[in-house]
Amino acid sequence: MKDFKQKVVVITGAASGIGLCLANSFAARGANLVITDLNQEALDKVKNELESNNTKVIAVPADVRKFEQVNAVANAAFSEFGQVDVLINNAGVFTAPKFTWECDENEWDFHLDINLKGVINGVRAFMPRILEQGNKAHIVNTASLAGHVVEPCFGPYHASKFGVVAISESIKLELEMLGNTDIKISVACPGFVKTGLLGTQKGFEVADGDPLATIKENFTAGFDGRGLDGSEVALQIIKTIEDENFYLFTHDFSQEILNHRMSPIIKGESAGLRDDQIESYGVEKIQQMMINN
Repeated sequence: MKDFKQKVVVITGAASGIGLCLANSFAARGANLVITDLNQEALDKVKNELESNNTKVIAVPADVRKFEQVNAVANAAFSEFGQVDVLINNAGVFTAPKFTWECDENEWDFHLDINLKGVINGVRAFMPRILEQGNKAHIVNTASLAGHVVEPCFGPYHASKFGVVAISESIKLELEMLGNTDIKISVACPGFVKTGLLGTQKGFEVADGDPLATIKENFTAGFDGRGLDGSEVALQIIKTIEDENFYLFTHDFSQEILNHRMSPIIKGESAGLRDDQIESYGVEKIQQMMINN
């Protein structure tokens, strides 16, 4: 898909971060937009700004954890525009580090319900109708580099993002099995991006003095220092749709990290901690603090 003029683009998590940047980028290309987010006030603000620039847009507040609300977004999209050309399941959250065995039910549900079930609900609500409409369309599921490689102490986040990758690959194979060449699917796997993602840690903060605070500091520094602007990632996603590529890895360092994980796996081994993880996470400091505690 090369031309987005008058195409109908649906974006979840559109009131901030990558979702907001995608909305602005598609609007600049003449698309009609269906935007959704849990934050209605922020969503209404985005809608007003887009309409002030002559973009046709409908905004439907929804909690992606709840199928009936995502389905209501689909109902609104098809009722208003009659079709959907691009669906971007983008809404996501990320919390502070914790040992996997110490994560409580709320932390598991927070990640799996939004990051993973949100994508599932988007696929369930839209895919049957996209298949039925019979024209070319493209679905993008936002995963993460964390859907392929593992950092210590972010177990629930990784589980959710690995799940998004698996679902996306499954859909691709299923479309091939059906012989459907009209619907394309991509999975976006960004590294650090300068968005409000760290703000979703509210309620899951690392306590002062917690040995894992060093990991949080590393990630904060990573977002600040190595993070791409959301607008740049949005452009990469649009280019991925134009080129009909399946995977999008946004950062130059992705290949090296992927190789570090996959090469040992092929040999039946575990990748283990990378040198940069040992250094930046202060592993020796964490070990000593745990002994002292």
